[in-house]
Amino acid sequence: GLEIARLDDNTELLLSNVQYLERCEKKRKTDMEASSSEIREVKKHINKMDQDLDDEMQFSNVVKHRVTELENREHEKKAFFNLHDWVSERLGQGALDARPYIGDDGPISFWGV
Repeated sequence: GLEIARLDDNTELLLSNVQYLERCEKKRKTDMEASSSEIREVKKHINKMDQDLDDEMQFSNVVKHRVTELENREHEKKAFFNLHDWVSERLGQGALDARPYIGDDGPISFWGV
């Protein structure tokens, strides 16, 4: 009788330990799923931030290109006006009124000078 009672106690203890381990395993799985879900959300947020950053970089490059174009135009304008002033000083104001005469064979001469 004592041996059976001891075996029953051991069996109950083993069953209790197995149930505890099953609960721990279930909790671990739940925690892992929650962590995986959080990781997916963080990754999604990071991907969104990466896309926003890419969009900002593209916009920045467009603006930079446009500013460069405007600066180049400004330099061209300055060069044109400097040339205009130089021609006016050297040849007189009337020289700027000359237009090339384009005939059937291409530009032949300047008229209006």
